[in-house]
Parts: sequence; C-alpha cells; structure tokens
Amino acid sequence: MTTNSTNDTARLNQSQLLRERRVLMAAGVYLFCWVVVAVLNLREHIHISWTLMSALGATALLINISFVQAIRRQYNLRFEDPSLTQPQMAIATLWGLPLLYYAVNVRAEGMMVFFCIFAFGMFRLNRRQLLQQAGLIALLYVAMLVFESYTRQQPIAAQEWMRLSFLMMTLIVIAFLGGEIYDMRQKLHSRHLALARANQLISRQATHDALTGLHNRHFLMDAMLREEARHKRHGGHLSVVICDLDHFKLLNDRYGHLVGDEVLREAAQCLQETLRRTDLVSMADDHVLARFGGEEFVMLLPETPLEGARICAERLRKALNELQLKTLPAGSRITASFGVAEIRPGEHTSEMLQRADDALYEAKAAGRNDVRVALV
Repeated sequence: MTTNSTNDTARLNQSQLLRERRVLMAAGVYLFCWVVVAVLNLREHIHISWTLMSALGATALLINISFVQAIRRQYNLRFEDPSLTQPQMAIATLWGLPLLYYAVNVRAEGMMVFFCIFAFGMFRLNRRQLLQQAGLIALLYVAMLVFESYTRQQPIAAQEWMRLSFLMMTLIVIAFLGGEIYDMRQKLHSRHLALARANQLISRQATHDALTGLHNRHFLMDAMLREEARHKRHGGHLSVVICDLDHFKLLNDRYGHLVGDEVLREAAQCLQETLRRTDLVSMADDHVLARFGGEEFVMLLPETPLEGARICAERLRKALNELQLKTLPAGSRITASFGVAEIRPGEHTSEMLQRADDALYEAKAAGRNDVRVALV
C-alpha cells in the first residue's frame, strides 16, 4: 500500500469516527427529550400513554442504531453527504412531533428542540438545504396543529400561530447565518486544498527534475547517504550505474535545445521502463533513478551485486540503442556509455560514485556505446 492510499484510509477512518460521534451526540438529545417528557408525564404535567412512550423510546434506539450501522458498514459513503445530515434532521423532527402534540402545557419550551436539530445542520448544509429543513418543520408543525384541531374539535389557538411565526423567523435567520458559515467553510476548504497542492508541488520540485520527472541530484545524494548508513549496519550489496548520452552536445547544436530536451525526456522514460522490467534489481521499491545533471543519469541499486548491475547497465544500453526517437528524423538513434561500481567494505558512497564515473570515462575513451565496470 502506498503512502498516499494509507493517508487516504486514515482520513476516511477519522471522518467516519467523527460522523459516528455526532450520531451518538444526537442519541443523547433523543434520550434527554425522552427523559424530560417521562418526568413530566410522571408528575402529570402532561398526559401521554406509557405505551406510546415505550414505542418512542424503542424508535429512537432503532433510529440511532441504524445510523451508526450505516456508518460502520460505510453505506453512508454512497450518498453525496456521507454525514446523512438531512435524513437525520428530518427523522428527528418527525420523532419529536408526538411529544409536542401531547405536551400542550409546555409546547413552547419543547419547540426549542428544533434549534438543537438545526445546530447539527449548520456546519454541513448550505443555505438552500437549511431553508428546506425549516420549511419541512413548518409543514409538519402545521399538519400537527390541523390534526390537533380536528381530533379535539377546537380551532387552532392564536398563540400557536404566534409560536410558529417566531419559530420560522428564527429558523430562517439561522438558515441564512448557517449558509454564510457553510460558504466560509467551503472557501476555507478550497484554500486548504490549494495549499496542499502547492506544498505537494514544492515537495516534488525539491526532489524531482522538472524536465524528465526523475529524481534530482539532491534526492540522489540523500539516498546515497541513507544507503551508506544501511550498508554499514547490515552489509550486503550496493551498486551504482552512471549513464551518459553520447555526443549529446552535437545533437543540441544540430537540432536545438528544445529537441535536445525532448530527447532527454524520451531517454529518461526508456531508462525508467527498462529498469522497472529488469529482474536483476532486487528491492525495486528502493532503487533510485535520477538525473545527475545535463545528459547524465545515475541508478542507485541496493541489494544488487556488481555483476547484476553490469547486466542491468547492458540492458539499459541496448534499450537506448533501440529507442525510436519521435523528435529526430526517422532512423536516428542515440547511444550511451555506462560506468558501474559496487561499494567496497568501509567505502563511502561518494567514493563508489567516483569509481563508477571513472569507469564511465573508460567507456567513453574506448569508443562510447559501451559498459565498463570499476574493479572492486
């Protein structure tokens, strides 16, 4: 698993835990409301059958268990809002209506629970969604009043319309303020993503060559120091291969630097793909292919013996010879010279690199398009 996928999984788990925690907070609100109504019922301030109270308690338990299970089984990720904020708010409103219906004497106080429901949506819903929730609350409350008027054979009291008016005014204000909070959160989120992308780009530019996309010299030197320390602790093989494109200056002079840059890109891609396919390089995740400068490339090969590195260099040389360059006239080919070295006991990686460089110049002196090995 890559570092990015590991980080994504960790972020997802953290988000899911936060969503589950919010459901448990909502469960606490359900419990509080049920207990308050139960106490009022015991003291006969309101009159609700205990059968209905039991049913409402069981329903609240079922509702919250269902939402927790949806989050734990990741069913919630199928929806645009994984927090399932709107369904939770709507269900909570429906659940609370029977309590308000029977709590005639304390209905104004009980209506404050709507503000609590809205608080859960302020940081997740935009202005339009909050207004929809306000409209749903108003519609359900009016339906309750109409049902109450019909069953009790009495007109809707003026104070009920007053309560509804002030409730809606307050919810609409909260919806607009919540919309502003939502907009600010979205802007902050966008800036956070832009900053993360900028940091990622800066980090990549610090370790990668802008032209070829390979690791750069700075990254290579750091990797060499790490491998040197590991070699001193555990021993084993550590080899390096230096590649230099032959007559590259002449190619630049003849075709121009833009063509030369494209040749470098194609050569880098060829080296990368060939190195990835070879079965001679052990611990493929640890090897480093870097542009060392100009037309020079360096491959650092941990756990690869000298002979394996030599054969690998030979394969790379042949791959470059066979590379069909898109930017040069048909039939044009490039060649490269290679120097190979393996670290000696007690030797620094910089010294190993110097010996590989000396072997490279031997290949150049011998007529180029060759692989030379530094003696251990």
